[in-house]
Amino acid sequence: MRRFDSPRLTPLTAALLIPAVLAVVLAGIWLTSHAKGTPSVAVSTPTPSAAPTPVPMAYVWPQESGGISDPGRAYGRITLVRPPGPAPGRIEPTLAVDATVPPAQLAGKPDFVERILPPDPATVQAIAARLAPRSPGSTSGATTIWLNGRLQYDADRSAFSWQPLGNRGTLPLVPRDLSTAVRAAVQWLSGEGLTEAFVPAVGRQVSRGDSAAFATWRVSVPHGGGESGATQTTLVVSANGLVSRLDIVHPTVVARSAYPLGDWRDAWTHLQAGSAYSVDAGVGAGVPIPLRIDSVQVTSRVVQTDRGPAVIPMYAFADSGAGATAYLPALAATDYTLP
Repeated sequence: MRRFDSPRLTPLTAALLIPAVLAVVLAGIWLTSHAKGTPSVAVSTPTPSAAPTPVPMAYVWPQESGGISDPGRAYGRITLVRPPGPAPGRIEPTLAVDATVPPAQLAGKPDFVERILPPDPATVQAIAARLAPRSPGSTSGATTIWLNGRLQYDADRSAFSWQPLGNRGTLPLVPRDLSTAVRAAVQWLSGEGLTEAFVPAVGRQVSRGDSAAFATWRVSVPHGGGESGATQTTLVVSANGLVSRLDIVHPTVVARSAYPLGDWRDAWTHLQAGSAYSVDAGVGAGVPIPLRIDSVQVTSRVVQTDRGPAVIPMYAFADSGAGATAYLPALAATDYTLP
């Protein structure tokens, strides 16, 4: 019997056949995708969108000129009035051997006494709207409070203090060291419109090392151009990523006059006698205040005078270990009177 073998595919036949097969397949795909009622649908994988960046609030403070310049010693002798509230207890100071003190040549150099007004009502309300939104304020004398006292404004001192509740003071980044604490504080302040975006700031750790649950830093932003020498914003931030306290002192300057600085040792004599204009010590009224002074610096403070509120240069006698500071005028003894 004769056997018939299957036909063999020659190279020439394959070359002719393969393109034809491909043409048929492609035609079928085209017909399928263009058939009535079965339109082709492009499928794409959506790209995840980045979280929106919070828009900073408008800068709350109006433009400031620094007031007019009056002649030197234009306000005569400055008679200070005792700050309101209970008087501090007797001060018991000692000066550390290695204390930082002003150079001798500082005495006689000019500094400024400023006549001031508190911030205008619109600015006060704008700050309240940022820190205590939808909370009605209650005013008694020179003090206005919101949030049951968690936000307070003292018109006599042109000062705000705020203690946020819960996560209201959440920082844009969690501080891990002094550098990140300063950066987080400035970013938070500028986001709230309380400072410019790029401002000088200084900080120091205030928690007591390992004994604190979280490390804590105090960050201060000093005054800028046109503002009072007393203007300062201070923020306490923690490694838990929250703001625990905000303090703002920001008077408006009406006029300023140059006065010569006195010798810090004259102010030290007053302090040794047990008196100061004011003390930040966190102790009860009438309680003796032992201070180991390790730093003496010139600063500016809002004070009450017989002519109204003013800003004058002050010597700050600081006990950094206790976190306490006593203040006395840094003017020449002939230019001021203590209460």
